Amino acid sequence: MSGMRSADVVRVQDRTTASVEQVWSCVADPYSYADWVCGTAEIEGADAAWPGAGAQLHHRFGPWPLRFRDNTTVLECEPPNRLVLEAGARPFGAVRAELQMTSDGSGATVELCEQLTAGLGVRWPRLGHTVQRLRNRSSLTALLALAERRAR
Repeated sequence: MSGMRSADVVRVQDRTTASVEQVWSCVADPYSYADWVCGTAEIEGADAAWPGAGAQLHHRFGPWPLRFRDNTTVLECEPPNRLVLEAGARPFGAVRAELQMTSDGSGATVELCEQLTAGLGVRWPRLGHTVQRLRNRSSLTALLALAERRAR
C-alpha cells in the first residue's frame, strides 16, 4: 500500500480460479458488497459513477437492531487490477482499504490491505489488527467465492 508504513497495514492474500475480470466484476458492483464485506448489513445506494474515483457507496453495518449508517468512498480506481477505498464504520472507526488483483495464468491472486485510520483500533493497534485480520480473511474468502460462483 503506497504511502503507508508496513507495520500499520494488515494484509491478507488468496488465489482463485476466477479471472481478474471476474473478481473485478464483483468489486465494481456496489450492491454485492453486503455479500462479501464482513459486517456490512445492507447497501442503501451508490453513486452512478461507482467505482470511479470520488464515488460513494452508502451502507449500513452492525447487528440488528443496532445498525449504523456510513459511506465508503473510492480514492483510486485502476480497473480491473486495483481499487483503493476509504471505508467508514463510524462511530467505531474507518479504514483505508486497497484491493489488488493479479492474473496468475489459471486464475487470479487477490490481496486486500487495510490500514486503520480512525477509531478504537488506532488507539489499541494490537486488538485492532487482530480483529482486522479475521474480518479481512472472512471478506476475502467471501469475495473469491462470489467471483467463482459468478464465473460459473
